[in-house]
Amino acid sequence: MKIFTNLLYALALTVLTASCTKEGLKTFNSKADVYFYNFKGAVAAGPGVDSAMFTFAYAPETVNDSVINVGFKATGPVANVDRKINIRASITSTAIEGTHFEALPQNIILHAGKASDSFPIRLLRSPDLSSVPVELELELQANENFGTNIQYTITNSLSGARINYNKYRISISDILIQPVAWSAAYFGNFTRKKFNFICEVLELAPDVFTDNTMSIQQKQYYGIFIQRYLRELAANGSPVLEDDGTPMAMGTSVQ
Repeated sequence: MKIFTNLLYALALTVLTASCTKEGLKTFNSKADVYFYNFKGAVAAGPGVDSAMFTFAYAPETVNDSVINVGFKATGPVANVDRKINIRASITSTAIEGTHFEALPQNIILHAGKASDSFPIRLLRSPDLSSVPVELELELQANENFGTNIQYTITNSLSGARINYNKYRISISDILIQPVAWSAAYFGNFTRKKFNFICEVLELAPDVFTDNTMSIQQKQYYGIFIQRYLRELAANGSPVLEDDGTPMAMGTSVQ
């Protein structure tokens, strides 16, 4: 009887040990998750962002395309092999492949030894972007390497605002609005043609008008210089006209 009891105990212990081992292997071999990993600016802080806005408006007219990088990150330990990520353009996107963006890379890879990575998307400067913006929505899909179980995080419990980690939206436009550094006193009424003319003549990068670092003295100098140049062109029989046919002119402070 004692021998029989010992055998039962040994059998139960073996089954329990096998069960624990099997459960342990299941946890160890569980699939990692991948999620979009992007931030405003160069510092990776906070929950990140799930959308971006890109505009060609401040790029020279000779620029026909631009490449942006979209980041992603995986959970779990890093691997010593490359692992493929599945990302597709959502059917809800208003951006059209071949018109507003080039086809996504066939192989999007989380490279060996890395926990986070990125891939490039080439955006195209289509003429229709100057009147109507479009949106490219990217979707992560599970594959043999990664799940997509990290879906979102709540950023405001009152409003329910959240950051989506499975989708990433890119708004693309070429609509030029009056930049913050534009001064009507020195540059006059804002028009796209005048803005491009000023940047071309003065050899300024358009984005210098997008912040408040331009001094009053610089604005005054630019306005005076362009106004004199416009007068010279008009005196030589080549006046610069706005799209509505009126002569281009700078602001009242530099007349």
